[in-house]
Amino acid sequence: MNKERNTGDNEDRILLDIQNAIDRSPAPGPRPVTDLNRDELASVRTVDIAWGWLMRTLRSIEAIRILEKQGYGAECPPLRRSAVEHVLRLIWAAEVSNRDFVEGALNDRKHNMNKVLRLGRLGTPLPDDFVENIRQLQDEADPESKKSFSNLTDLPAIVPQKHHDLFKIWVTETQETHPSIDSSSAYVQFHPDGRGTSLLTEPRQRDRQDALLPYLALTAATAYIRIVGIVEPLQDEFEALQERIFLLSSPR
Repeated sequence: MNKERNTGDNEDRILLDIQNAIDRSPAPGPRPVTDLNRDELASVRTVDIAWGWLMRTLRSIEAIRILEKQGYGAECPPLRRSAVEHVLRLIWAAEVSNRDFVEGALNDRKHNMNKVLRLGRLGTPLPDDFVENIRQLQDEADPESKKSFSNLTDLPAIVPQKHHDLFKIWVTETQETHPSIDSSSAYVQFHPDGRGTSLLTEPRQRDRQDALLPYLALTAATAYIRIVGIVEPLQDEFEALQERIFLLSSPR
């Protein structure tokens, strides 16, 4: 991984340049709130959520590179899966309205917190103040809104075709994130004669595509600048980065 091409380019250099582009990017324009209606509030909250998802994606990618360099590449699937999910959600958010985006996120949180409350009723009771905090957060959702996050498997209908490979990557990473034969296989060495195995305390390392992490980072950043409306100042720089990622993914 991170092999250099004849140009001297590699994934870490590209990732650094993506981060630098984001650091230099202009702040989103003002989004005035005049009468506290949900459309205006959604316009403001869209920026906050999208920025948080972008940072989670970029920092997850940074964590993956740190772990890989320390020999913990086999333990990275949960981070890669999370990064892919956040990228897909950013793409989705760029395709829907601000109001649908935020109401969907609020209703998704409300739904997930209902699961926490239900488990509290079935097992050890939750403290009263904890339940009250959950109720207050749930009340942020619009009781009239039916918007919700689509299941990830439903998103291909919204996400542009050029990004559909992300769903395949997500499924693959899910297999190694959850307890499965795939998640155990890196710690077992099968004997060539097929008659036995060796149990490993350190995993067998597997190569991955060098361009994957830069692709995720740039795709997340591209969706973010669309969501917050700062495409024009970064368009040329992002196109140049896309070309470098393409060259990195080309056969050597």
